[in-house]
Amino acid sequence: MPLLWREHLQLLNNHLSSMRRLPLRRRPAGSAVHVWPDFHGNRSPLADPTLKGMVVGLSLSQTLDDLARLYLATVQALAVTRDAHILDAMREAGHDLQALFLCGGLSKNALFVQVHANATGLPVVLPDQMEAVLVGARGPGRLCLTGLRQHTGRAEAMEKMAKVGKVVQPDRELQR
Repeated sequence: MPLLWREHLQLLNNHLSSMRRLPLRRRPAGSAVHVWPDFHGNRSPLADPTLKGMVVGLSLSQTLDDLARLYLATVQALAVTRDAHILDAMREAGHDLQALFLCGGLSKNALFVQVHANATGLPVVLPDQMEAVLVGARGPGRLCLTGLRQHTGRAEAMEKMAKVGKVVQPDRELQR
């Protein structure tokens, strides 16, 4: 039976973890891979659909180590060039950002979540719901119940829909 995409990601996460435990002298020299993730242009914050993505540092090797490095470089690129860049633009516009709230499929990927916390320097708040997006889709119904006086107001309706599950703190050492 073929692996599901989440199982593929967990396999890569586990492999990266084992690679990290290798002493530095056993890691291959020149194995860095860098990704610029604008393969379909940039929607935010630059709003430039003509931008192109790129991958630098590829070799002809096809090992699991190489795939894991490319995967990690892609996750880091999304965190640094997307999230951190978007958050910088929001701060410049006067917003005070205290945390990131993630839900959906990638919020279940511990590596993805930790890399985003590290890149942004913000705690990442995960919902206690397994399928928070579906719970959020019930929002209009909850608001209707507010109108029917089943809840005292929108705040109560929102509070009953979503609760904080786990907070992932940035690793300050890795962030530097």
